[in-house]
Amino acid sequence: MKILLLHNNNIPFSFINDDWDEDIDLTAEIIKPSIDENDYDVFVCRELGRIFSTSSFDLIILPYSFSEYNPIEYTGLNVAAHIRLTPDWKHTNKPILFVGPEETKQVAKLSEMGSLLFSPGIYSTRTNSLSNLVGGIKTLSVEDITDSEFNDFLNRILIPRPANYATHHSIANEWAVMRWANDVINWGEQEMPIVGSKSFTSMLYFKYLIAKTGTAEQFSKSWKRRNGAEPKIRGIAGKVIAYIDDEYDKGWGMLLSKIFKNSGAEFRVYDRFKEYKDREELIASINKFVDNIDADCFLLDLRLHDDDFEKGQRLNLSGHEVAKYIRAINAGNQIVVFTASNKIWNLKEEIFKIGTSGYTMKESPDLNLKRQESLGLFQEFTRAISQACGMSYLKEIVNKQNNLKSIVPLVAQLDSVINLLSRDQGENDQDLLGAALLSEIVFIEDFIKNYLEYELLSTGEGKTLKVFLCSKNNKDQYQQLITGHIFFKRTQNGNRSTVTDVSEFSSQPISTPSGMCEATNSDISLVVSVLMMIFKLPRTQVKKYIDLKYIRNTQIAHGGMGYLKITSEMIVDFYKTVICSIVENVK
Repeated sequence: MKILLLHNNNIPFSFINDDWDEDIDLTAEIIKPSIDENDYDVFVCRELGRIFSTSSFDLIILPYSFSEYNPIEYTGLNVAAHIRLTPDWKHTNKPILFVGPEETKQVAKLSEMGSLLFSPGIYSTRTNSLSNLVGGIKTLSVEDITDSEFNDFLNRILIPRPANYATHHSIANEWAVMRWANDVINWGEQEMPIVGSKSFTSMLYFKYLIAKTGTAEQFSKSWKRRNGAEPKIRGIAGKVIAYIDDEYDKGWGMLLSKIFKNSGAEFRVYDRFKEYKDREELIASINKFVDNIDADCFLLDLRLHDDDFEKGQRLNLSGHEVAKYIRAINAGNQIVVFTASNKIWNLKEEIFKIGTSGYTMKESPDLNLKRQESLGLFQEFTRAISQACGMSYLKEIVNKQNNLKSIVPLVAQLDSVINLLSRDQGENDQDLLGAALLSEIVFIEDFIKNYLEYELLSTGEGKTLKVFLCSKNNKDQYQQLITGHIFFKRTQNGNRSTVTDVSEFSSQPISTPSGMCEATNSDISLVVSVLMMIFKLPRTQVKKYIDLKYIRNTQIAHGGMGYLKITSEMIVDFYKTVICSIVENVK
């Protein structure tokens, strides 16, 4: 029988150098951290990794505590748990024997991990006599514990969260970043970023979480090669992403930096969290960071301060305050909420009330996700970033809208268009974009007929088309007459005929072009005449109004099934090239 005896050189029995029974092959190793050893888990992993890398054992003997400074720390239980929870050492199922003068029940009462002592494959003896110990070993069942017994061990043991991790939130962040970097992303020939600190990966609690999630499908290198995600986000080259997350230094900053660099995007991180203890001072500092960056997407955690974890803070998180500030600067600013809390679903309504573009979850160990589900979370993250960057054009639209409203207050009617585009998020929802299209049509007709008060003076065969401009205060005091010739192409739709095209404007009489007809006294004739005769817009831009009007008449107003799909690009282009052109040139 091969036995490993772990001790701290002060073990309270004197049998290490004695002759053992010829059937027992004893290896003794000292586990004695120095008083300056800051991270006990790292030390234990280093020492046990060294021991188990060259030998395998049938039984492991150790004391309840390796500490000579504070024996009641019961660090032996910590070491035993490391052996059980580290598959790489290949001793997770080996029997373990605790030896010492302490009584097992007393140790169990004083240690947070005392339940370990009553799990399968764990034995104890109070003897310090060589003969008694050897005799006791021979009576032990030193068979490896079964998978079922290992699961029983996992159900019994409770590993406390380390004191330096104040919340589950911090653990979940390091867990998620490691899962994405190590298991989900296929780096190919690229060097994988080292995102998990040695302290974290050696941490007993981390190993415990890994073991507890063992019921989910395990990742493999071959699966990652076949199905892993590409370490980049397509379509965001040249974009600026601002990252605001108090857990950025848990590996997220390093991982996301590489992903965004691969994507051709600029990555900016707020990194002054440790400078501010007061919540309001922290928020003010973050807002100043926001003031000085023109980002296409703000990637924002909701819990940015310790106070956010207090009861009653669900709707008053620091991230909410920052999001409101970002949107107050420009309603077109795009915000993606990025959180490790699976309670994000309960905040969904509040998140969208703020005006965020979307939200995405970091993986948490308690979700026990299968590999395809983990991949799905990463893909949802990349989709949210891509979508937000694609919607960043709304910042420009908001600025234009504010400028237009300062010229013509009536433009406020078009605020609804921005809201509808924001809600659509580039998905081209026909109901939302249909409402936006109607708003633009109503505005331009209202603007020309009621705000500027243009009228058609004469239309019809052989007559000159005249646009009459009158004063808003008194039609008789001021008028301007512009004459010209414009012809339209019409398509018959049942009992209705709808304009589908327009000729170039001519100031001289010309014959009616083939396939076209004269203007009639209608809204479309008036708007087209004003756009071409007064505002001098080229036919290509005027045609955009005709196309929107056609969709309005055939697909929206009368419930027809038109062939023209409404797109956000169509709505935005009409706003920028037609509406902005005429409002900015109002005399």
